[in-house]
Amino acid sequence: MAGLCEPYGDKGWARGRSGLTRCQSYPQLLLHSKGARRITFIGVGPLGCIPLARIISLFGGCQEYVNNIVMKFNNAANQLLQALSTRLSNSTFIFSDAYTIVLEIIDNPHKYGFDDSKTPCCTVGVIRPTFTCLPMSSLCKDRRKYVFWDEFHPSDAANEIIAYQIMSNL
Repeated sequence: MAGLCEPYGDKGWARGRSGLTRCQSYPQLLLHSKGARRITFIGVGPLGCIPLARIISLFGGCQEYVNNIVMKFNNAANQLLQALSTRLSNSTFIFSDAYTIVLEIIDNPHKYGFDDSKTPCCTVGVIRPTFTCLPMSSLCKDRRKYVFWDEFHPSDAANEIIAYQIMSNL
C-alpha cells in the first residue's frame, strides 16, 4: 500500500476525488478479495472543533477551514463507497457519518449528560495545549462529564454515544 496515497491537504485530494480514490479504495478491494461483503467506513469527525483546534484559534471557536476540508474528505469517501458498492458484486459499502454525530454532541453537551465540550479532561494544570495525557497530567473530577479526554480524542463516555449512534444508523 506504500506509495498509493497522496499527501493530504487542500492541494491534494481536496481538489477532486482522484487522490482519495487511489488512497482509499485499496483497503476495501483487499477486504473484498478476502471475502468481506459488508463493510462500514466511519467518516472523520469535526477536527476543527477538537480542543487543540479551539485553543489555537483566534477566538476559541471551531476552525471552519479545517471542518470544510473534513467535509470534503467525507463526501468524497461516501461517493467512493457508493461506487464500490455498485462495481463489486454482492457487496455493500456503507459510510457512517461520525461528523454530524460528534458535532451534535459538541454543540449540545448537556443533552448527552456532559458539562464540557470545549476543553479536555486531561491537562497539565493550566498549561494548554498539552497534546496528550502524560503521567504528570491533572485529570478532571468526573471524566464522564467531558466530551474530550485530551486535546484530540473523545472521552470514553462520548465514544459510547458515538458508537451507539453509528450502530443505530446501520
